[in-house]
Amino acid sequence: MTDWLLAALPTYGLPALSASIFLACLGVPLPASMMLLLSGAFVASGDLPFVQTVLTAFGSAVIGDNTGFLLGRHASGFLARQTEAIQKVGTYLQERGAWAIFLSRWLVAPLGPAINLAAGAGAVSWRRLLAPELAGEVIWVGLYISLGAAFGHALTMLSDALSTVIGLATSLTLMALAIRLLRQHRARNRKSVAFGQGS
Repeated sequence: MTDWLLAALPTYGLPALSASIFLACLGVPLPASMMLLLSGAFVASGDLPFVQTVLTAFGSAVIGDNTGFLLGRHASGFLARQTEAIQKVGTYLQERGAWAIFLSRWLVAPLGPAINLAAGAGAVSWRRLLAPELAGEVIWVGLYISLGAAFGHALTMLSDALSTVIGLATSLTLMALAIRLLRQHRARNRKSVAFGQGS
Protein backbone atom coordinates (compact mmCIF):
# COMPACT_ATOMS: atom_id res chain seq x y z
CA MET A 1 0.00 0.00 0.00
CA THR A 2 2.80 2.40 0.96
CA ASP A 3 4.76 1.71 -2.21
CA TRP A 4 1.62 2.13 -4.32
CA LEU A 5 0.82 5.49 -2.73
CA LEU A 6 4.35 6.79 -3.17
CA ALA A 7 4.28 5.65 -6.79
CA ALA A 8 0.87 7.31 -7.27
CA LEU A 9 2.14 10.76 -6.30
CA PRO A 10 4.11 11.40 -9.51
CA THR A 11 1.18 10.10 -11.57
CA TYR A 12 -1.84 11.56 -9.80
CA GLY A 13 -0.17 14.49 -8.07
CA LEU A 14 -2.14 16.58 -5.62
CA PRO A 15 -5.28 14.37 -5.48
CA ALA A 16 -3.12 11.47 -4.26
CA LEU A 17 -1.48 13.74 -1.67
CA SER A 18 -4.85 15.06 -0.51
CA ALA A 19 -6.44 11.62 -0.14
CA SER A 20 -3.51 10.15 1.77
CA ILE A 21 -3.34 13.05 4.24
CA PHE A 22 -7.11 13.13 4.79
CA LEU A 23 -7.31 9.38 5.46
CA ALA A 24 -4.20 9.44 7.68
CA CYS A 25 -5.82 12.12 9.85
CA LEU A 26 -8.72 9.69 10.35
CA GLY A 27 -6.35 7.00 11.61
CA VAL A 28 -5.85 5.00 8.41
CA PRO A 29 -2.20 3.82 8.48
CA LEU A 30 -0.90 5.68 5.44
CA PRO A 31 2.54 7.32 4.96
CA ALA A 32 1.27 10.91 4.95
CA SER A 33 4.54 12.34 6.26
CA MET A 34 6.53 10.51 3.60
CA MET A 35 4.09 11.80 0.98
CA LEU A 36 4.79 15.34 2.21
CA LEU A 37 8.54 14.79 2.00
CA LEU A 38 8.21 13.42 -1.52
CA SER A 39 5.95 16.34 -2.46
CA GLY A 40 8.63 18.72 -1.23
CA ALA A 41 11.17 17.00 -3.46
CA PHE A 42 8.79 17.34 -6.43
CA VAL A 43 8.24 21.00 -5.61
CA ALA A 44 12.00 21.56 -5.63
CA SER A 45 12.34 19.80 -9.00
CA GLY A 46 9.45 21.82 -10.48
CA ASP A 47 7.14 18.81 -10.91
CA LEU A 48 4.58 20.14 -8.41
CA PRO A 49 3.53 23.78 -7.88
CA PHE A 50 4.61 25.12 -4.49
CA VAL A 51 1.54 27.13 -3.44
CA GLN A 52 -1.01 24.56 -4.58
CA THR A 53 0.93 21.74 -2.88
CA VAL A 54 1.10 23.58 0.45
CA LEU A 55 -2.58 24.58 0.33
CA THR A 56 -3.67 21.06 -0.66
CA ALA A 57 -1.70 19.44 2.15
CA PHE A 58 -2.81 21.97 4.76
CA GLY A 59 -6.45 21.91 3.69
CA SER A 60 -6.59 18.11 3.62
CA ALA A 61 -5.06 17.89 7.09
CA VAL A 62 -7.50 20.41 8.57
CA ILE A 63 -10.50 18.73 6.94
CA GLY A 64 -9.30 15.32 8.14
CA ASP A 65 -8.76 16.55 11.70
CA ASN A 66 -12.19 18.14 11.87
CA THR A 67 -13.86 15.09 10.34
CA GLY A 68 -12.29 12.99 13.11
CA PHE A 69 -13.51 15.51 15.67
CA LEU A 70 -17.06 15.34 14.29
CA LEU A 71 -16.97 11.54 14.25
CA GLY A 72 -16.00 11.62 17.91
CA ARG A 73 -18.76 14.10 18.66
CA HIS A 74 -21.45 11.99 16.97
CA ALA A 75 -20.13 8.74 18.45
CA SER A 76 -19.60 10.20 21.93
CA GLY A 77 -22.28 8.05 23.56
CA PHE A 78 -20.90 4.84 22.12
CA LEU A 79 -17.29 5.74 22.91
CA ALA A 80 -18.12 6.76 26.47
CA ARG A 81 -19.76 3.40 27.06
CA GLN A 82 -16.73 1.57 25.72
CA THR A 83 -14.03 3.15 27.86
CA GLU A 84 -13.51 5.73 30.58
CA ALA A 85 -10.21 6.68 28.95
CA ILE A 86 -12.05 8.67 26.27
CA GLN A 87 -13.80 10.70 28.96
CA LYS A 88 -10.56 11.31 30.86
CA VAL A 89 -8.70 12.42 27.75
CA GLY A 90 -11.63 14.63 26.78
CA THR A 91 -11.67 16.24 30.23
CA TYR A 92 -7.93 16.84 30.07
CA LEU A 93 -8.18 18.40 26.60
CA GLN A 94 -11.05 20.61 27.75
CA GLU A 95 -9.06 21.91 30.72
CA ARG A 96 -5.53 22.31 29.41
CA GLY A 97 -5.11 20.34 26.22
CA ALA A 98 -4.06 23.03 23.75
CA TRP A 99 -0.45 21.85 23.87
CA ALA A 100 -1.49 18.22 23.48
CA ILE A 101 -3.53 19.09 20.39
CA PHE A 102 -0.73 21.25 18.98
CA LEU A 103 2.01 18.65 19.46
CA SER A 104 -0.15 15.81 18.14
CA ARG A 105 -0.27 17.52 14.75
CA TRP A 106 3.47 17.16 14.12
CA LEU A 107 5.71 16.00 16.99
CA VAL A 108 3.63 13.06 18.24
CA ALA A 109 1.56 12.73 15.07
CA PRO A 110 0.58 9.06 15.64
CA LEU A 111 -1.62 10.27 18.52
CA GLY A 112 -3.41 12.87 16.37
CA PRO A 113 -6.37 10.77 15.15
CA ALA A 114 -7.06 9.46 18.67
CA ILE A 115 -6.92 12.97 20.10
CA ASN A 116 -9.34 14.21 17.43
CA LEU A 117 -11.84 11.50 18.39
CA ALA A 118 -11.31 12.03 22.10
CA ALA A 119 -11.74 15.79 21.74
CA GLY A 120 -15.04 15.29 19.96
CA ALA A 121 -16.27 12.60 22.34
CA GLY A 122 -15.13 14.57 25.37
CA ALA A 123 -17.22 17.60 24.43
CA VAL A 124 -14.20 19.81 23.80
CA SER A 125 -15.42 22.94 22.07
CA TRP A 126 -14.53 23.25 18.40
CA ARG A 127 -12.99 26.68 19.03
CA ARG A 128 -10.64 25.18 21.62
CA LEU A 129 -9.51 22.59 19.10
CA LEU A 130 -9.13 24.92 16.12
CA ALA A 131 -6.29 27.29 17.06
CA PRO A 132 -3.71 24.69 18.22
CA GLU A 133 -4.76 22.39 15.40
CA LEU A 134 -4.16 25.03 12.72
CA ALA A 135 -0.83 26.05 14.26
CA GLY A 136 0.33 22.45 14.45
CA GLU A 137 -0.67 21.65 10.88
CA VAL A 138 1.16 24.75 9.62
CA ILE A 139 4.33 23.43 11.25
CA TRP A 140 3.80 19.86 10.00
CA VAL A 141 3.14 20.83 6.39
CA GLY A 142 5.78 23.56 6.29
CA LEU A 143 8.46 21.46 7.98
CA TYR A 144 8.02 18.31 5.90
CA ILE A 145 7.68 20.04 2.54
CA SER A 146 10.73 22.18 3.32
CA LEU A 147 12.77 19.14 4.39
CA GLY A 148 11.68 17.24 1.30
CA ALA A 149 12.69 20.15 -0.91
CA ALA A 150 16.05 20.54 0.81
CA PHE A 151 17.00 16.86 1.18
CA GLY A 152 15.12 15.22 -1.69
CA HIS A 153 18.25 13.28 -2.64
CA ALA A 154 18.16 11.41 0.68
CA LEU A 155 14.43 10.95 1.34
CA THR A 156 14.66 7.41 2.70
CA MET A 157 17.35 8.34 5.22
CA LEU A 158 15.47 11.51 6.19
CA SER A 159 12.18 9.63 6.56
CA ASP A 160 13.81 6.99 8.76
CA ALA A 161 15.39 9.66 10.97
CA LEU A 162 12.12 11.55 11.37
CA SER A 163 10.23 8.32 12.09
CA THR A 164 12.72 7.51 14.83
CA VAL A 165 12.37 10.96 16.42
CA ILE A 166 8.57 10.90 16.23
CA GLY A 167 8.41 7.32 17.49
CA LEU A 168 10.62 8.22 20.46
CA ALA A 169 8.58 11.34 21.24
CA THR A 170 5.34 9.35 21.04
CA SER A 171 6.69 6.59 23.27
CA LEU A 172 7.88 9.09 25.87
CA THR A 173 4.52 10.88 25.78
CA LEU A 174 2.62 7.63 26.29
CA MET A 175 4.99 6.62 29.08
CA ALA A 176 4.49 9.95 30.85
CA LEU A 177 0.72 9.61 30.47
CA ALA A 178 0.79 6.06 31.83
CA ILE A 179 2.86 7.14 34.84
CA ARG A 180 0.47 10.01 35.52
CA LEU A 181 -2.59 7.75 35.33
CA LEU A 182 -0.89 5.19 37.59
CA ARG A 183 -0.14 7.86 40.18
CA GLN A 184 -3.73 9.11 40.06
CA HIS A 185 -5.00 5.56 40.47
CA ARG A 186 -2.74 4.96 43.48
CA ALA A 187 -3.78 8.26 45.03
CA ARG A 188 -7.47 7.30 44.69
CA ASN A 189 -6.77 3.90 46.22
CA ARG A 190 -4.99 5.48 49.19
CA LYS A 191 -7.91 7.85 49.75
CA SER A 192 -10.37 4.94 49.57
CA VAL A 193 -8.35 2.94 52.11
CA ALA A 194 -8.03 5.95 54.41
CA PHE A 195 -11.77 6.62 54.15
CA GLY A 196 -12.55 2.99 54.91
CA GLN A 197 -10.30 2.98 57.95
CA GLY A 198 -11.76 6.27 59.17
CA SER A 199 -15.28 4.97 59.08
